[in-house]
Amino acid sequence: MESNKGEAARSSWYRRKQRVIQKRNAEGSKFKLAELKRHLHTHHPNCPEHVRHELYRLVRERRWDVPIGQAIGITMQNLVRHQLTNYERLYDAGGMTKERARLTVKARVNEIIAGWSLPPSASASEDDAEPGHSSVAL
Repeated sequence: MESNKGEAARSSWYRRKQRVIQKRNAEGSKFKLAELKRHLHTHHPNCPEHVRHELYRLVRERRWDVPIGQAIGITMQNLVRHQLTNYERLYDAGGMTKERARLTVKARVNEIIAGWSLPPSASASEDDAEPGHSSVAL
């Protein structure tokens, strides 16, 4: 009997959460591809083209109730954390909590994004890179 109450409470909570998400997605704004391209070109000119396309896709598949820069920033941080750092390994196999794994990779995430934000003339070319280091790729 007790487990049925627990399941019902979880089920009720889940349904409420889904309604909130659906309402937020319906009320938020969808960004146009041209807006996303303009923002990334202006604010992240060194972002690799294949990453740009992934960001376009990820940002456009949901509605946002935040400005475009924040939507791109949230998506970019998540993409970099999950695909360009060892976050998954630390969290899944390393036994770290999500918060600890995020803190562990935070500096690297910020470093990668900052490199994409530099004006093209200020960024180092492959010839100027330190030995054993190359540009970031997915």
